[in-house]
Amino acid sequence: MKHSYLILAFLMLTSCMENAQGDGTNAPRMSGLDQYYPSPVTTSQKFACSNNKYVYFRVLSPTDARLSYMDRTYELTRRESANGALFAGKGAEFWNKGISAMLTVNGERASCNFIPRDRTETDPLFPEDS
Repeated sequence: MKHSYLILAFLMLTSCMENAQGDGTNAPRMSGLDQYYPSPVTTSQKFACSNNKYVYFRVLSPTDARLSYMDRTYELTRRESANGALFAGKGAEFWNKGISAMLTVNGERASCNFIPRDRTETDPLFPEDS
C-alpha cells in the first residue's frame, strides 16, 4: 500500500513538471520559426560552390537575409523547412544545414560548403558588410 502512495505522488509531480523548460520556468515550448536565437555573427558568410563560384550569405533578422552571388544581390525571406534553414526570394534560394548549403539561382543549382574567415586579416573576397 505504501508503494502505491509513492507511485501516485511521483506521477503527480512529474505531470506538474511536464511543461518546464529546465530553466525553472513554465514557459510554453516554441516551435518552428519562433525558435530564433540571434547569432553574434553579423558579417557575410562565404561559401565555395561546386560551380567554382563563391556565394556570400548574411542573416539580417529572424526572417530576412541577403545573398551576394556573381555581382548580384538577392533579398531573401525565411521559409519553412523540414531540416536546416531555407531562405528564398526573387530568382534565388539558399538552404543550409551546418557547413553545407544548396544554392539555386535562376534554376541553376550548386552545392556549397562554408569557408571560415580568418578574423586576423582582411579578406578581399568578402563584399563590404553594411
